[in-house]
Amino acid sequence: MGSGNEWSGEPSDDDPGSDARGPDSGSDGGRRTTDPTGDDRTADRNGGDDRTDNRSGGDDRTDDDRAIDRDRDDAMPTGGTETQETHSESGSKHRDSPAGRPSQAPETTAAAERGRERDRGRERGLSRSTGGQDRGSIREFLTATEGPAVWIRDVVSSVLIVLAIGALLFAVTGVWPPMVAVESGSMDPNMQKGDLIVVTEPGRLAPAAATNDVGVVPAAVAEREGYRSFGAPGSVIVYTFPGRIGSPIIHRTMFHVEAGENWVDRADDRYLSADTCSAVQNCPAPHSGYITKGDNNGRYDQASGIAPPVKPEWVTGVARVRLPYLGWIRLVATGQATMDEAVEAVTSGTLGWKGMFGVPGAPDALAIAGSTAIGSAAVVGTAAVRRRHR
Repeated sequence: MGSGNEWSGEPSDDDPGSDARGPDSGSDGGRRTTDPTGDDRTADRNGGDDRTDNRSGGDDRTDDDRAIDRDRDDAMPTGGTETQETHSESGSKHRDSPAGRPSQAPETTAAAERGRERDRGRERGLSRSTGGQDRGSIREFLTATEGPAVWIRDVVSSVLIVLAIGALLFAVTGVWPPMVAVESGSMDPNMQKGDLIVVTEPGRLAPAAATNDVGVVPAAVAEREGYRSFGAPGSVIVYTFPGRIGSPIIHRTMFHVEAGENWVDRADDRYLSADTCSAVQNCPAPHSGYITKGDNNGRYDQASGIAPPVKPEWVTGVARVRLPYLGWIRLVATGQATMDEAVEAVTSGTLGWKGMFGVPGAPDALAIAGSTAIGSAAVVGTAAVRRRHR
């Protein structure tokens, strides 16, 4: 038996009705006791029971959270709590947490949207920066005064001018190429070697005196109607024919004949090689067509054997405008003339403006300047025209 201030785990023999715990069992001392149910527990008299209170099922929510849950439960018509899933425009939001905390999806979505807006701002800034660099490079190229950019710019400008003039001429004339270079002097003095001649499609811009589909006015009709072209009556045409070797021919139309016709009877004796039809080539006429002649030639093309009577379908163009000197560029480039010939022809002053639109007498310097300004860029697309001098 111990002294009165000590207690054992068994009831005292002296005091059978006494409690197993002493009066100070609830006080500081940390003494070991035996639970009537057999649960051996250790009580921390300073900090309380060290057991985990799991009455809420591990719920570590604050009192405010529980108050929010109670208010929500009261507002629901069927009672209880429900976990709802919501979706935003950018995707599915998070479910409510088991602890009942409000979902953070709206804040997350707003942050993501702000991030996307920043990305878009960077892209716009990059685009503006790139566009500014491009514009700066173009401006530098257009304003350069030295270096390769100047040469490239001049070449590009020349090509664009050629294309623009060529497109305009094609739209007006309806034929390609819209210009021909004169290779010989058979049409002197109204057309001379080195001239550039603008032609139109047969039938286009035809004068009122023309009574056929090709818009050609023969000299015999032109004299009666008062029509002149390049200093003389009659249309000047560009033509070729099957079997022709070489460039097309540019000569004046004199009159029209029918198949089998003895056209010598209507011809000018000065331009025939004989007095009878049987002694003249292409007489009688093998088919219907035009009798043609170079202004500086002594005989008809058909009488000299240059060509048979020209059928309307053989006409490839009708001459409209003469541009002095510009044809030399093509003739020199193709080897049909030398540079010395071109320089001599231009500087000698023998070409001039005479006969361009039927208005003679303009100074040679003006002729050169005007012709160069009008047609220099279109020379590349011209076709050379060869004419025989007889």
